[in-house]
Amino acid sequence: MISAYESPENDDRACTHSNTARGSNPTEDERALTANLIDTYLDAAPEPQRSTLIVVRDRIRRLLPRADECITYALPTWKVDGHSIAGIGAWKNHCSYFPMSGSVLPALEGELAGFSQSKGALRFPIDEPLSERLLLTLITARQAEVEAGKR
Repeated sequence: MISAYESPENDDRACTHSNTARGSNPTEDERALTANLIDTYLDAAPEPQRSTLIVVRDRIRRLLPRADECITYALPTWKVDGHSIAGIGAWKNHCSYFPMSGSVLPALEGELAGFSQSKGALRFPIDEPLSERLLLTLITARQAEVEAGKR
């Protein structure tokens, strides 16, 4: 994994603005800080992973306009009302999308044919961003899970 976040304070298992209560809105300073951390993560990624993840980030931002951008588990993550909905990461030979749940990808098995995956990560080529349609499917499935009370 490519990560600019080696120290524990940057891998706090929660939003960088973790002292913000669940469901409350982070301050503009907190939003700027986490956006800068994600920028730093992306800047540390080599090409073509960087460009690919920038496209995926922009698509996730459009699909989750209310989301807080965070660093969770040393990865760029989007949270809505305190619940992790999506995460992304760059590796040497692939990029990954994380639905932040082990049950989302198995539930969408038919729609993910052709992608390498584990229970909690969807791997995609370093030079082919996930489509907005597929991201919408993944995000919608995760949000439905959260609304149903699953974490």
